Amino acid sequence: GYAAPEYMATGHLTSKSDVYSFGVVLLEMLSGRRAIDKNRPSGEHNLVEWAKPYLGNKRKVFRVLDTRLEGQYSME
Repeated sequence: GYAAPEYMATGHLTSKSDVYSFGVVLLEMLSGRRAIDKNRPSGEHNLVEWAKPYLGNKRKVFRVLDTRLEGQYSME
């Protein structure tokens, strides 16, 4: 779940791989979900794949955020 697709394809680590991994960890923290969770419904097992459609839209990005944050975050 933390490995960048480019790394999986080539086996070469780059700074982009590190940025991708950091993004996955950040997404885990904001969503309250694990990177890979087989206990989730089908289509939600992989956090990045599940979140991707929401992250490109400012109106939908809030669907990714953990409700336990209770709005305690900056809208910026």
